Amino acid sequence: RYGEIVVGAENQRSAVADNPTSFWAFSLEPGDEGDLIFNVEWDLPRENVTTHLTQISVEDDIFVVYLRETREFYGFSLSTGAELWGPTPRQSYLDSYGFASMNDWDFIYKGKLISGNVGGIVYCYDVQTGDLKWTYEVSDPYSEMLWSNNWWVKPLFFSDGKLYISHTEHSPVDPRPRGAPFVCLDAETGD
Repeated sequence: RYGEIVVGAENQRSAVADNPTSFWAFSLEPGDEGDLIFNVEWDLPRENVTTHLTQISVEDDIFVVYLRETREFYGFSLSTGAELWGPTPRQSYLDSYGFASMNDWDFIYKGKLISGNVGGIVYCYDVQTGDLKWTYEVSDPYSEMLWSNNWWVKPLFFSDGKLYISHTEHSPVDPRPRGAPFVCLDAETGD
């Protein structure tokens, strides 16, 4: 539920999506509860992919779908269900591991889609166009991570135009890497 709307999708994470796949939305507006806003089919751009309806923004009139195998986002109108943009540039191949374990953390903040995961790169996209605005690589200066020279990152929260991110890990091994970061980025520029 997002404000006065409920949005759903046919496939979510657990299996290869049917092609075409479906998205729908219902109103929760007083007096219009249960009215169908849209029910659309989307012809997937590729076969044998896993999809996830990852973020919704009523303010930006958009919902975003992620394809695990290609690590790409697509944007859709929250008013009509129509595809607006996509695909975005592919994210790090390591990000698909976070998606598989349901550890993806994407946010929409003031017209920006922020994404970050196992690959250790924070991505910022314009939520209206899908254009990549900036990236920030959270590198491990000691090269002690087992799978990368970047820290697995998790965008945590926004405050005063700033994005705060940290490292996350669900099964560390010893010896543990040193210097796990806590980073504050300018949400506009990525600085």
